[in-house]
Amino acid sequence: MNAPAPLDEFGYRKWTVTDIRALIDQGLMDHQDPYELIDGVLYEMPSEGFDHVDLKNLLAEWLIKHPQLRGLRVIVDSTLYLSETNAPDPDIYVYPRDIPLRELKGSDVRLVVEVANSSLRKDQVLKAPLYERFGVQEYWILDLETRTFEVRRLSSDGTYGEAETVSADGRIACGSIEGLNFSLADLTPEG
Repeated sequence: MNAPAPLDEFGYRKWTVTDIRALIDQGLMDHQDPYELIDGVLYEMPSEGFDHVDLKNLLAEWLIKHPQLRGLRVIVDSTLYLSETNAPDPDIYVYPRDIPLRELKGSDVRLVVEVANSSLRKDQVLKAPLYERFGVQEYWILDLETRTFEVRRLSSDGTYGEAETVSADGRIACGSIEGLNFSLADLTPEG
């Protein structure tokens, strides 16, 4: 096992993916524990709630069935390994099917979607800059309270710039997946 990172002068320690895997292997942490690693800090993930789970799953089902996503893989509730100190758990992410998951880089990811209720501020303040820094092409945050989307797209200078807000009855034209456009009205339990 690798030696854990030393404490800084204030007693703070940065974690790595290797550290977390070692804790899991030793039975000190469960791989299902609701944490995500961002810049070496373990953040507890809040409980999702019924609305969160319903919308996330409806959106994932819609994406999986969408013809514009042929050749792309839709991943739900799985860690996105960006670096040794960055392993967030987005609600949904989409990337080319021909890239093995263990070789996936942030710049390969076409779309990340976070469904936010109590996590809205973390999704905006911590995750948006993280996804931007690793070159995730497009990032959507669905605010459960207002039923609006914040849409961020990577520009040619490698930044997201100003977020676009799309209302519940508006449509999002996905910039990273040609021909994909979406509205909350598209989500029905029947598909």
